[in-house]
Amino acid sequence: MPFKLKLRIRGRLISGFLSVCAIIALSVGYTVFAVGGISTTVDRMVNLRTPVALASTELVGNLYSTLATLRGYLLTGNPQGKLDRRRDVEGNGCHSCRLR
Repeated sequence: MPFKLKLRIRGRLISGFLSVCAIIALSVGYTVFAVGGISTTVDRMVNLRTPVALASTELVGNLYSTLATLRGYLLTGNPQGKLDRRRDVEGNGCHSCRLR
């Protein structure tokens, strides 16, 4: 061994304790850094993806409503159904603009 220290038991205990404390401090520092990255990812998901998912879900619901109105019009032939469907289609146009 090129580097040989002659430490008493007290010195060995202190150096071992300090090395364990250093390892714990490094682990805590890395954990704080990793949690910061996770927090950034969660914030991005909440701010970007959630509104898009909600808008697309609303768009799909309105599309099914429009299709139900069209089926009703085709089955009954009621002219009010044709007007209702036109209103629904024009109303759904603004939802697709929000998704861009």
